[in-house]
Amino acid sequence: MKKISGLLSKKILVAVALVAILIGSGAYALAVTGKQNTAPAPEKIVISQGPAASIDYTIYDMFEEPWQEWWADRLTYYGTDFILTSGAGWNTALFLPSRSVALSYQGIIYAPYRYAIEAVDLTTMSMNNPEFMPVLGPTSVPTASASVDIYFQYLYETWWNDYWIANWGGDPDWVGDAFYSAGATDGYYLGTTYSIEMNREAAYSWLNLPTGDDVATWWAANKESTEDAWDAWILNEGNVRLDIYCGYEWSYDAFGTYMDLVELGPDSVVLQLDHISWGYEILMTRWLTETQVSPGLEPWYEDFSMQVSYGETTADLVSDAVAQYSMHANKANQTADGAAWVWEPAKVDYIYKVGHPSNYTPYRTLKYQSWNAGDVFFGTEVPYEQTPNEFDLAEGQTLTIQLPTVNCPAYQGVGLTEADYDLLGAGDNTSFLDIMDNGQLGLGYWVTGWPSGLDLTNMYNPTTRTLTVQGPQDFENNVRSPTTMYHGAPWVEFWVDHTAPVADAGTDIGGVVTQTPVTFFGENSTDDVRVYNYTWSFMHDGSPVTLWGPNPDFSFMTLGDYTVTLTVMDSIGNTDTDAMIVHVTIIIPEFPMVLIPLAATMALIVVFKKRKQ
Repeated sequence: MKKISGLLSKKILVAVALVAILIGSGAYALAVTGKQNTAPAPEKIVISQGPAASIDYTIYDMFEEPWQEWWADRLTYYGTDFILTSGAGWNTALFLPSRSVALSYQGIIYAPYRYAIEAVDLTTMSMNNPEFMPVLGPTSVPTASASVDIYFQYLYETWWNDYWIANWGGDPDWVGDAFYSAGATDGYYLGTTYSIEMNREAAYSWLNLPTGDDVATWWAANKESTEDAWDAWILNEGNVRLDIYCGYEWSYDAFGTYMDLVELGPDSVVLQLDHISWGYEILMTRWLTETQVSPGLEPWYEDFSMQVSYGETTADLVSDAVAQYSMHANKANQTADGAAWVWEPAKVDYIYKVGHPSNYTPYRTLKYQSWNAGDVFFGTEVPYEQTPNEFDLAEGQTLTIQLPTVNCPAYQGVGLTEADYDLLGAGDNTSFLDIMDNGQLGLGYWVTGWPSGLDLTNMYNPTTRTLTVQGPQDFENNVRSPTTMYHGAPWVEFWVDHTAPVADAGTDIGGVVTQTPVTFFGENSTDDVRVYNYTWSFMHDGSPVTLWGPNPDFSFMTLGDYTVTLTVMDSIGNTDTDAMIVHVTIIIPEFPMVLIPLAATMALIVVFKKRKQ
């Protein structure tokens, strides 16, 4: 600390004493400003009111879903899906869009995750409009209420034998035990089960079962006609009203519908409804979009479960499923060859077909530059493999993405050759293993608007690896035309974070004046992904002070040397620290406060003396 001259020190003592008289006794407030790096309220962009009081979307369990036996059947039948890695938390596969012979080696590496939805007070569904069921009786039946549990999965051998044959093998309309056999199908036969609990009023509305009829007697007389009516309804849903063709490249086919109605008591019944089809998983995406439950994301579903509770005017819905074909390996943006996974919302339509509506239509002649890891066409323009979409959030809606907290499979942002693909086709995946760059994932890059959009920094918690975005938010990507975007929005990249951050608190700061803001500089801190948290800490007048952000401000009130420690955190919670010293050596700001009353006093004395003379 610099020595203060005797004369100046006396002036300071006088000034401090006068200021104390002018201010009075008591505590004084510290002048502190700073940019906090904890999550404030997200940017608000008002969009239309949502269809429910609240909807929570959660993405989790990345890479966890195992490759079931139907994937091998698909490879045999279509030759487009190749498993690259497998095991708990380690599942990835190569998909070949096969748009043309010239593009037969175009490849995209995908990984599965789970997608959960919880919607409360949906106004787009009710007893009169159940969406997933037909109304075969009168509408607006007073006091009607029902709950529906739906599950679907691609058929596999043990489920086929232990459930389907065991429960329906004796039904007169049974499709036959030999309908399904592992290795003998295309891998897309889907089994769907409904368990529908209805009070008698709901059964009257949905099944046309009169409230006073004996359930067993009525069912014996109406079982077959009810099954036929349901089949006619769902074929119309899948092939006419919500035509699935361009999301499936085939029509909706119903291979068998089996029902049983059981009376639970005098006031309620349960309908067990099981259905075998081609295309129900695509129809479900149409339903969830139409009801605004999940209009932003239309993945290919597996292991899908949903529970809906219906009231007179609203419904509550909970669903959970595996989502395929919507998280892919990519070159980390603005890096040479960094490994990243991209979550990109898309609609399920991926072809154009005359006579069938398709969201893909405006994209059928467009291309984008491929930075898909392992693609033979890496760095060149390729056709769109699906329809980009916006995952907008209305008021009361939240999107949460939970990253794994352990090592994950990942691929360098580089291309491979046709020879590498030929080897994979022959069962040798060595070339793909050679470009793997595994590690822990953190939030790396995003596009939420164009040319700028919502900053996700303060919505990401690197300690828990959780990204939480609250609505309303209107996401956008680079708009190519009034009806097309370059990619889906938000485009969110998760990068492999290999190294801990390096903190840089800057150089020592000297000659600081009390009550004058001092700006800290932590911007030179570095990380291989990005620094997500800057925390500055020090003691001031015996009390701890904490500031956040790369460049916070602080006004020191007393003289002294202050050791300030900067702690930085990267995208996966690694930290590093650095320290600098602030030398507060000058007290000047009080002088104007002291000199003004002194000058006024001297002026009064002069005036008084003149008057006395």
